[in-house]
Amino acid sequence: MSRGDNRGALPAVVMVLAVVAGCADSAHTQGAGPLQFSETVSRLCAPAVGDNPRATRVEPLWNRGTGPVVIEEITLTSAEGMTLVEAVLVPVPGTDPEDGTVTLVPANDAGYPPSPETLGSSFGAVDAWAAREQTVGATIEPDKEFSLAVGLEAADGSGSIKAIRAVYRDEAGRRFEAVAQTEVRIPRCAEE
Repeated sequence: MSRGDNRGALPAVVMVLAVVAGCADSAHTQGAGPLQFSETVSRLCAPAVGDNPRATRVEPLWNRGTGPVVIEEITLTSAEGMTLVEAVLVPVPGTDPEDGTVTLVPANDAGYPPSPETLGSSFGAVDAWAAREQTVGATIEPDKEFSLAVGLEAADGSGSIKAIRAVYRDEAGRRFEAVAQTEVRIPRCAEE
């Protein structure tokens, strides 16, 4: 083949594009999608309550897009000695008409699952917890906000994570991930 003869180049380019397009479906685009966690980096240092080395971490999660999204996976990032017990979406109860506050349900640091006493008397907390749904497979409509409540367990009484990651698809089938930058430690962190 001479230097100016490119007859074999076009099929090679088409094949490379097909491979790249096939891989694009499995890729995640962090932060570019409509589902968002709070941008605040947070830290929770939970005690092991009695024989229950579990904690609850709650993160606000909302769909800022124009179409629904479906959550496919919730994972823990940099988990050391800690596992995910359960991840549920809890409706935000609304604004308390008496004092104007909005409380995310359940409370952080509450053990898992939270007890009725832990849910307390916050406006709508018991009803919101009763209306929770499993996160994986859940659809979040546009302009809807939920509490993502994750139950975490440290099997040997201590453990940690650095973040919580949600993988989801929009209505066009594009995959994205949203990451909550939240550090959780059991038992309680050393006083600083």
